[in-house]
Amino acid sequence: MKKALYTTALLSLLLLAAISLSARSAEVLDQITINPNPMDKYTVITLSFNNPASIGVNVETETGQIVKTLYWGPAENQISLTWNRIGDDGICVPSGKYLVVVNHQGRYTSTKKTLILK
Repeated sequence: MKKALYTTALLSLLLLAAISLSARSAEVLDQITINPNPMDKYTVITLSFNNPASIGVNVETETGQIVKTLYWGPAENQISLTWNRIGDDGICVPSGKYLVVVNHQGRYTSTKKTLILK
């Protein structure tokens, strides 16, 4: 009986350690800065990372429709992207609310709102 309790306790500790390590690996993105925000003609999106990562950066509508794919590939410590309001279709997007969405290995997603005036 005692052996079963010790085994259960040990497995529980191992599971907690694995969850803790998994949570730390998800903390790749440190900060998203959008400047100017709100924007008129363009904005610079700066992403800071704790660890090197393979990322995807999209601008999306509030309903999740991808307006512009800004970047897809590796990132080291920091990356700056400029968006000039032009969508993937080559057309200037209208005024409104948009989301900058950062994906990391398809598991981790972070978003930040931006607003286009005029």
